[in-house]
Amino acid sequence: MNRNFMLASIIYTCICPIAVAQDTLFVERLDSIVQMGEYDGEKTIFHYTKEVPNIEINTLHFSDGIWTLAKKEERSLDEKGRTTHSDIETYMDHVSTERICIHHIYNSQGFNTETTWNGSDNQQYMENGYCKRVFDEKGHLLQSLNYNVSGSIPLPLWETTTEYDSHGNATSRMEKVWKEGEKAIHSKHQWEYDRKGRQKLMQVFKYREGKPIWKGNIEYKYDKKGFLVEAVYIDDSEIDMKRKTLFFYDSLGNLLMEKHEVLRKNVVEDLSTEEYLYDTTMPSTRIQGNSYIVPYDKIYGEDTLPPHKYKLLEKRIIGNNGKTSVISYHYSGIKKTN
Repeated sequence: MNRNFMLASIIYTCICPIAVAQDTLFVERLDSIVQMGEYDGEKTIFHYTKEVPNIEINTLHFSDGIWTLAKKEERSLDEKGRTTHSDIETYMDHVSTERICIHHIYNSQGFNTETTWNGSDNQQYMENGYCKRVFDEKGHLLQSLNYNVSGSIPLPLWETTTEYDSHGNATSRMEKVWKEGEKAIHSKHQWEYDRKGRQKLMQVFKYREGKPIWKGNIEYKYDKKGFLVEAVYIDDSEIDMKRKTLFFYDSLGNLLMEKHEVLRKNVVEDLSTEEYLYDTTMPSTRIQGNSYIVPYDKIYGEDTLPPHKYKLLEKRIIGNNGKTSVISYHYSGIKKTN
């Protein structure tokens, strides 16, 4: 893969702003997320500032019985709860090793049209960059163009263009990269939908010498209630192997469990599960900071299930070797002031 495209992809994934509505009806806030395995763990702590709409997010790693700070992010928010500026520092042995500053600009419709980022002088892999995005009147992202602005002249890195059908569903996404000053197609995603507008097939193609080469696809199946119950992934590396995920819900539509299977010639060789626990007395919309949770379920790194409706308490991951990792979510009440 072209190195500049890889860098731009990482940057794009990390810097997308997260909008958090400033709802006066919030009665609780998310304070921390803790993931513990058999020998190590990770903790994310959220610090909210009352005077100005800021939030500090600290990430700590647990190893050899000690918690150490791994990353600190300070976010500045506007009056609508959108991230306008972020300062991110990473640490090693309690010393700041890298720093990146990110700034977001929104248009009058509230869409994030511009993002710039600047790395510290000692940063080895993150160039200074700029991203410009074009939306239609309905908020669909049509084009995203990334530049490296480390030198005197901005250099284009990669471009993404997306097409939609009449219902607003994305049908294709084309990614192009610049190599030695020339633009070439890197990859393409295509989506197909059923009669009810539900996604039924996603395909990925990589381009070689201008020709599309199939790399993989995900097929989706739904039950009578419209819930996604099965996703099957196949890629070109092992055509006789399938990765299947089965989804199970409660009567309220909350995702309770995922079963992950690896099938080779329709024989299950690997099996793992993920289980979810909720507090169904508290809607997630009443919790400040919920939007800062990284999407808690991604389907083979591509698509995200709808967000949970209720307060998420725990996610339990049980591997095929029987080892368990637990992610717990901790909250506190918000004191109302007159």
